Amino acid sequence: MKTLPKHAAVLCRVSTEDQADGTSLDTQAEICVEEARKRGYQVTK
Repeated sequence: MKTLPKHAAVLCRVSTEDQADGTSLDTQAEICVEEARKRGYQVTK
C-alpha cells in the first residue's frame, strides 16, 4: 500500500504594524516551514 505524503499549511500573524513592516513574518514562515519538514510534512503553498 502506498503511503500518502503528509501536508501542512503555515499561517503567520503579527500583533502590530511594526511587526508587519519588519522581518517578523518572514522569520516566522522560515521557522515553521523548517519545523514542518523536520517532522516529515510537505508545506502547501
